[in-house]
Amino acid sequence: MKTHVLLTTAVAVLAWGCTKNENPVEPNPDPDPVVVTTATLPAGVETHSYGPASLTATGGDGSYAWTVVAGSGDLPGGLTLSSAGAISGSPTSVGGHAFTVRATSGGVSAERALSIDVIPLLTITTTSLPDGQQGALYPSQSLEATGGIGNYVWTLASGSGPLPDGLTLSADGDIGGTPTSAGAAPFTVEVTSGTQTAEQALSITIDVPTPTSRIVFTRDMALEGNQIFSMNPDGSDETQLTSYNVGGGNKIRPAQSADGTRIAYTATASGTHIWVMEADGSNPVNLT
Repeated sequence: MKTHVLLTTAVAVLAWGCTKNENPVEPNPDPDPVVVTTATLPAGVETHSYGPASLTATGGDGSYAWTVVAGSGDLPGGLTLSSAGAISGSPTSVGGHAFTVRATSGGVSAERALSIDVIPLLTITTTSLPDGQQGALYPSQSLEATGGIGNYVWTLASGSGPLPDGLTLSADGDIGGTPTSAGAAPFTVEVTSGTQTAEQALSITIDVPTPTSRIVFTRDMALEGNQIFSMNPDGSDETQLTSYNVGGGNKIRPAQSADGTRIAYTATASGTHIWVMEADGSNPVNLT
């Protein structure tokens, strides 16, 4: 009987020892802290597709659920944040927009303050330009735009037609000069501001000068001989256009050009010669 009790006790002790040491369970380690690693976000352009910009983090169990912290601010209108951390859409509200995002992973979360700037859409507001007159100074025109980052560089767009002969476009958007030929000139301008560009089709028509309504005639000036004058049809504003001191002799047979901008006449000093001058008497030139 005594032997039987000892054997039973020994078997129980051995069984307890085996059970105690078989496959011990290790406790789960604490997850690494979550850290939001996205520090900045790219700017957007009003009404243009944004991103998507993907938020990133480390730590936790490696998978992250993203949200915007309530009361921290809002994404720009038109943008959304997915639970996977993608910010996308087409922003509709310009300016700076500050907010805080939260990443949650394995029951642990972290937050990061971020912001997105939305730049106004670049738009050319000049939609038409005045006509000009051949041979006359074109009234200087400044092209205008809104949006972008505020400084504008202007050029003719690739493939655009040229400006009228004699006119130029500066990088500041000023069109000026003296057109030398008549006709319609369609062209397209381009403006650049930061990363944005915009184009606008425009046109300038250069007209042939309207013939003058002034009357030209010759008057005997006694010692100066015959000289050429002009006056309005009602006889007012009589103006002497030639003198003996230029070209000498008599100035006769005045004839206006078809556009009224020049006058041809005959001068009789040292023979008979054809001269031409501007309608106001300036720039006389001996042609023969």
